[in-house]
Amino acid sequence: MTIADLPVREESQHVSTVDAVADVPPGFVRLTREQPNFLDLCQTIYYNEQLGILAARVEAIHLNPGGIAHGGFLATLADTALGIALKREQAAGVPAGVTAHLSVDYCAPARAGAWVEAHTVIERMGGRLSHTSCRLMQGDTLIAMARGMFISARP
Repeated sequence: MTIADLPVREESQHVSTVDAVADVPPGFVRLTREQPNFLDLCQTIYYNEQLGILAARVEAIHLNPGGIAHGGFLATLADTALGIALKREQAAGVPAGVTAHLSVDYCAPARAGAWVEAHTVIERMGGRLSHTSCRLMQGDTLIAMARGMFISARP
C-alpha cells in the first residue's frame, strides 16, 4: 500500500466534537495569524493573552488510530506555546527565534474533548540561544513535558 492508496477525506467530513464557543474557558480566544499557516490545520487552538497560556480542545481530527491525541499534535501545541512565550519575553524589534531542538515526553493520554493547556517557562535567554520548557496539562493531569531550544537570527 502506498500513500496514494489511502482514502481521501473531504473537508466537509471534519466535524467538530465540541461546541467551539460554549466549551472554551473565559479569557481564551481562537489563535489566528495574519497569513494562513500550518496551525490552521490544527483548528482548535486558543490563547489567553493575560495568562500567557496556549490551549487546545482535542477533537476527532487530532486523534491517532488508538483514539488518543496524536503525539505530533501535542508536540505542535508545545512548540507553538514555547515560541509564543519566548516572543512575549523578547524586546520589541528582536528577531523571532526558530526551534533548534524540541524533545517531548508523553505522560498520559488526552482523549477527544479534553482541554489541554500549555504552561511554559523560559529557562534561559542568551545572545542567540534560548532554553524553554512546557507542561501540557489537562486539569491536574500531566499529559506531556517538553523542552525546547530556540535560536534567533543574527542581528
